[in-house]
Amino acid sequence: MRLKSGFIISQACIIISLIVIVVGGIFLHQQSQLNKQTDQQLLEYKNTFSRFLNLQSAFSLYRSKDIENELREHKNNYALAAISLKQRIEKDDIALLLLSQIQVGIGEFEKNLLEQIKLQRRLGFDEDRGLRGFFS
Repeated sequence: MRLKSGFIISQACIIISLIVIVVGGIFLHQQSQLNKQTDQQLLEYKNTFSRFLNLQSAFSLYRSKDIENELREHKNNYALAAISLKQRIEKDDIALLLLSQIQVGIGEFEKNLLEQIKLQRRLGFDEDRGLRGFFS
């Protein structure tokens, strides 16, 4: 009788252990998927952030007249990526604070780039326009 009850108890422990292992595995898998999605959103944010910041060097090198359209497009892409990331990290106060500080910096960057575009337009994009053309 004792052997039979001991066997039943060991079988119950094995079943409980399997249930705990399966539930733990499912939980870890879900966390892994959430982390993977967060990593993908961070990568997308980083890429849109980089493209947005690269506009200044591209403008400095090529003096594109359509830079304002590109700026608007990249700004919209950046804003969408930031909103998506913000929703993902809404429970992390430190990450939200850092993201808001980055967004303040992006606003200043955009303001400075627009000022640079305005000054370049005043000077002229080439030798025949603006102040350059006036003094030629």
